[in-house]
Amino acid sequence: MSTSENTDPLLAKPAVTADITLRSGRLLTLAETSDLARATPTTLVTLVGPPKAGKSTLLATVHECFRQGKFKSFTFSGSHTLVMFEELCHLSRIASGLEDPDTERTKPTDEELFYHLKVNRTGELVSSRSLLVMDVAGEEFDGLRKSHENCVAITSLKRTEFLTLLIDGDKLCVAKERYAAIEDAVNFLKCAWDSGAVKSECKLQVVVTKMDKLQDESAKSTVAEIKAAIERRLESRFSRHAFLEVAARSKNVGL
Repeated sequence: MSTSENTDPLLAKPAVTADITLRSGRLLTLAETSDLARATPTTLVTLVGPPKAGKSTLLATVHECFRQGKFKSFTFSGSHTLVMFEELCHLSRIASGLEDPDTERTKPTDEELFYHLKVNRTGELVSSRSLLVMDVAGEEFDGLRKSHENCVAITSLKRTEFLTLLIDGDKLCVAKERYAAIEDAVNFLKCAWDSGAVKSECKLQVVVTKMDKLQDESAKSTVAEIKAAIERRLESRFSRHAFLEVAARSKNVGL
């Protein structure tokens, strides 16, 4: 009988187990983003704008585009907040039972919370980058455009590399609302900059949403007017900036 192999289960060495962290898929806290930033290259984006401007819809659309492989330059490599992205997208899908697509709105909170996406450049298997996106509830926008203290209170603004301000295209069809939208945008940007809430190298992106709702001939001149007014009144603030336009989400998405 061979004794070279011990078959007694009582004498066998216990198997080595590894600790496994199961993530909830919910939004990340500020502390969790700090841990993530120490582990991998990270870019922080802050979305801000008035209620119903389209911030949550924009986030949901980005997630869907990654899911469907519509970005040519980048590929999806993972997310710690998939549950929250799926909740954002649910109301736009056939499974929701809604006739017209909708998006779960961002709820005001005293805590700074973040969506997470991990992406790679297409064709590269290494050098992935994490994108952290804070969606500031629209109900907080009014306070931010009026108060330096409110801007400074959002501590992650100081770490923000891209400040993305949305202007609601629905408000641009009527002259009175148009000028109020420009005024609100400029006041917020001045508050954010003059309070020192954002760093000097922060890149500004002004996004005019629902552009397809501006069907008359004045649409292009309206956007040009907004761009000129914001650039003129910002003076030397936000030297690195861009103006973008996006359409409203189609009612026939069929997701």
